[in-house]
Amino acid sequence: MAMDIVDEVPTRTKRKRYNKNKKKAWRKTINLRDLENALEQKRREERFGGPLEERPSQDILYLDTGEENNNEKQSEKSIFHHAAQVEYEVDEDKKVGDKGATERAVASTLKKRLTSRKKVKRLRCHQLLDGLPGAKAPVKKINRVRTVDERMNPVAKEKKQKKLADPKTVARLKRRAVQSREHKEAKEKQPKSGLTDLATYDLWSDERPAMGNPVVQSYTQEMVEYYERQTKRKLPAPPSHMTQKPSALPAVELPEAGASYNPSYDDHQALLGKAVDQEEGRLKDIARDERRTTLMFPTKENAPTEETWLQEMSEGLPTAQPEEEEMEEEEEEEEEEGSSNAQKEVETEGTITISHGASGERKTQKQRRKEKERRKSELLKSMAKKMKIRESNVYKIRTYNREMEFTKMITKERMKIRAEKKEEKTKKPAKLSKYKYEEEDVPVALGDELVGSLREVKPTGCLLEDRYKSFQRRNIIETRIKQKFVRKYKQKKAVKKEHKLNWDQDLTV
Repeated sequence: MAMDIVDEVPTRTKRKRYNKNKKKAWRKTINLRDLENALEQKRREERFGGPLEERPSQDILYLDTGEENNNEKQSEKSIFHHAAQVEYEVDEDKKVGDKGATERAVASTLKKRLTSRKKVKRLRCHQLLDGLPGAKAPVKKINRVRTVDERMNPVAKEKKQKKLADPKTVARLKRRAVQSREHKEAKEKQPKSGLTDLATYDLWSDERPAMGNPVVQSYTQEMVEYYERQTKRKLPAPPSHMTQKPSALPAVELPEAGASYNPSYDDHQALLGKAVDQEEGRLKDIARDERRTTLMFPTKENAPTEETWLQEMSEGLPTAQPEEEEMEEEEEEEEEEGSSNAQKEVETEGTITISHGASGERKTQKQRRKEKERRKSELLKSMAKKMKIRESNVYKIRTYNREMEFTKMITKERMKIRAEKKEEKTKKPAKLSKYKYEEEDVPVALGDELVGSLREVKPTGCLLEDRYKSFQRRNIIETRIKQKFVRKYKQKKAVKKEHKLNWDQDLTV
């Protein structure tokens, strides 16, 4: 029995402990029930028109006099009576029998017309769209429809006229009208995309629109591009420099005036001088290579021997006697001993001074404070100096402007020079291979080769070589030289048995 009692006693679970100094634990352990209830009550009051202390008493209480039905009937009667009066006019010249009966008939017809419309009951899920009775609108309507009374109100009309008379308002309205018109025109000019109506196009319907439709064109164009790109049928986009010429030089250059069959003396001499300069340049290149290679080394007759080398290496050295050499060696030994003794003395003195310096006293607190104040004052002085220099730079604005203008001018000049160099570079052959471009020989006829008629003119130069050099000059063909085939090993020759002639056997036979 005692065991049963023990089993019935509930076991107390250990309370979970949290760190109180952590925001995470504060969020877990805090009780927000009261705060949530207060917020829910506030939202409920807002749904029903706001807090009670803020609402007027007319919205909460009303006086029940028992005349509600009578007032409704009277108001309804007055409405129909007013409508009847509007449509009915009494003609005094003619006799009218019963005026009241006529008014009642007109009122009944109007009532039938007004009540003939069927009232569709709204769904319950849509009843909350209009809000609860007495609740304020969450968003104030800006474009509110004006009533008939407001339109006919003379005060409102006067206010509107005053507002329209204001020049600022008129300018604002004009500006708004211009902006709306421009926006509309821009929207009309904007090309319509065929992708906007893709949702309305049924791919599986039997009725297919014409191929001129932008929707079909855009859709089919994408499919065609994808198919050509996947099947490698679409050509790659050409590079931007494809249409640009590799050089600014003309394809066919005009010949020199001195190359004519009957040139003037000055033109012929100028062309002859150009040919001479070209030949001199080639001779200089050959002489330079010869000077740097062959002429740097002596010939076999002037080659140095062992005797000449020994004589050249011992040039300027004195020929000393053996006694003098011994005296010099002794003097050198004495000098070395004296220098070693002096060095030892200096080292011993240095050790004494070092040991004396190592036993110095520590700095006092006053010395440290003074040193700290000195460093602080130096820092403040440097900061004040920098600030003063920075403030004084304000008066150097003109100088800075002049410097900026000067730098801009230099930049423009450099850009101009760079553009000229780039343009000049397009008129020269580029380096497309490891061989340097060499100009062809200037075609010139000597003085004794000049003739006075075309029949006796001899051709100068080669047309094929001229075109070939033109291609190289215009960067169409890279510069190249004629390659020679050189065998690394000696070629072996063997005679086949089928082609071998048996001369020995023939002779024996």
